[in-house]
Amino acid sequence: MNCSHTVAASKPVCAYCGWDERKGLPKRLKQMEEAPKPVCSKCGYDLRGLETPVCPECGTRNRLTSRGTALEIASQEIARWAYLRPALMLVCGMLVLLLFEGWQGQWDPWLLVFTVVSFMINTGVLTGVYVLCALGWIGLDMPTHLAVLRLAGVLAVTSVIYAVIALAPVPVLAVGLSGFAFVWMLHQEMDLELQDAVIVAILAAGAGGVVWVMGTLKLAGLMGLSL
Repeated sequence: MNCSHTVAASKPVCAYCGWDERKGLPKRLKQMEEAPKPVCSKCGYDLRGLETPVCPECGTRNRLTSRGTALEIASQEIARWAYLRPALMLVCGMLVLLLFEGWQGQWDPWLLVFTVVSFMINTGVLTGVYVLCALGWIGLDMPTHLAVLRLAGVLAVTSVIYAVIALAPVPVLAVGLSGFAFVWMLHQEMDLELQDAVIVAILAAGAGGVVWVMGTLKLAGLMGLSL
């Protein structure tokens, strides 16, 4: 693949850089593949595979970048985008969510803290469910830190979607649309089969509900309340 990682034949999409075998080469790499091969400007000697653009035939120093180096640079950029995209989703999603919750809660600092802590807990729950599913049958085809980053990015975006749609007086609409978005983004970002994405989403929602109830009961006990 473009990032030099080994990918199983049954997985057409690279989890590291997002390269999709079914779609062919990315546009930039395809242009490089179709571009004229580097040759010496003086004698026409083929310069492919050389570490420097100095022609071994006539000694001319050409102002050319080796095609291999150019492809390597493009591959590194693709791999970086695999990390940058979910990072942008996470940062932008959290900023919008905090602004929205702050506006809704009249900028109560404790509400903002609660939002951040809840998000971290939900991310941990989602990661745990995903790892268990990966160990069970899905398979873990990407580094754990990249998986956590992508899951956090998906959760941030879908949290914003839910918060906005929840303004409508139809709670089922918010749950339904945000749930659909959550499943679809898991399918896309985590390279999961659609049915696997549905299972992960359902298990994560169930586990999150259990954690929420247990946390609420624990907090009530500390406060001396009876629920």
